[in-house]
Amino acid sequence: MAFAERQNCSTNRFKLLWQGRRTALPRHQTLNAMLDWSYNLLGEREKLVLCRLSVFVGVFPLKAALSVAGTEANDPDVADAVASLVGKSLISTTAISEATYYRLLDTTQAYAAGKLAERGDADNIARRHAIYYSNYLGHDEVVQSTFGAHDLSGYALHIGNVRAALEWAFSDHGDIAVGTELVTWAAPLFVGLSLLDECRSWCEQALAALDDAGRGTRGEMILEEAVALSSMFTKGNGDEVRAAIERGLALAETFEDRGHQLQLLAGLNIFLTRIGDFRGSLTVAEQGVAVARAAKDTVGLVMTDWMLGVSHHLVGNQAAAQRHCEGGMANAVELGQLNANFFGYDHRIRALVALARALWLRGFSEQALRTAQQAIDEAERRDHPVSVCISLIYAAPVFLWRGDLGRASDSIERLIKYAGRYSLAPYSHRRNGAERRTRRNT
Repeated sequence: MAFAERQNCSTNRFKLLWQGRRTALPRHQTLNAMLDWSYNLLGEREKLVLCRLSVFVGVFPLKAALSVAGTEANDPDVADAVASLVGKSLISTTAISEATYYRLLDTTQAYAAGKLAERGDADNIARRHAIYYSNYLGHDEVVQSTFGAHDLSGYALHIGNVRAALEWAFSDHGDIAVGTELVTWAAPLFVGLSLLDECRSWCEQALAALDDAGRGTRGEMILEEAVALSSMFTKGNGDEVRAAIERGLALAETFEDRGHQLQLLAGLNIFLTRIGDFRGSLTVAEQGVAVARAAKDTVGLVMTDWMLGVSHHLVGNQAAAQRHCEGGMANAVELGQLNANFFGYDHRIRALVALARALWLRGFSEQALRTAQQAIDEAERRDHPVSVCISLIYAAPVFLWRGDLGRASDSIERLIKYAGRYSLAPYSHRRNGAERRTRRNT
């Protein structure tokens, strides 16, 4: 929904709460009168703060309220006004992870948004709101640590405000420069929450809006990486995906940003395996090893060992595939707790399914079956949709080779569920091929 439509809906939502009932008009009048009465009892500072806080969607911290509704970062008048509005039940509070968050009820928010529009200050406050979330996400080391490197589920409570800010920024009366900045810092959040369709849509808009000053920057590097990742998993393996990866990789090399180089090399390795260029994927995996060694990145070295294992499996060298996959597993144990998410993939899961298949092809059938099931179980425990799909697609053939049609069929059914729930269209296409192979073996 566009910002103007959302604002209009918000402003008029309370008018529609009882639409269709015979008592609608009296109840609407009563609600309106009650809100008017409460609003008119407020002091001017309280009125102003309440109106400005109507820009928020759902919960928000006090720091956000001070930034958006105040004239400076620690405006004591705003803090006092918020406390007063809580005391008058116009703002409610809730505790989330031992922190206090605030919110306006829908009817109060809609009423206050109407008052803000009457003041002619709606776009100014929407800009402040968007800038706050851009700064917040941009300075958060966990969010910005690289795509998929951390569990971002705890940040899900902010996504409504990020969406609202982006809708305003890219609207006819928004600020595209502010929106582009926000998309850049929000992209890892969308990826971390598996909102890949949204990530792709916003990143494509931001890239299209870049001017000459914005091109060739770290911001463009992040946007290219995000659009490549989200497009690969939602649309498939088109030329635009490869172009985005290669453009992002060129920028990462220019900035000598080895963290993003590893991410993008992992992405290119995955892309090449998906289009059947297995020799090319092996070359890219070797490049990844060189980058990880130069960076003295121990996690990167484990991940690139697994990349080598997958690529060797696909080119037909099963002994090397087993050696690299198991070597990476052993090094991961030595490192302890390790996050192997690179470019939207959990590379441990990817290595486990390659190992399972290599073991089968080398004659270790029982070990292969256990490893295939281990890949599925680990992926489902982590509840990462892309990794679950990978484990189900590539482990299912091991069950088929064994003649275990029940487990193969169950894997396909679960794949259908995950691919549909998270709009992972390429995995739905692979599911169709797996179904055909199962039917042939029935």
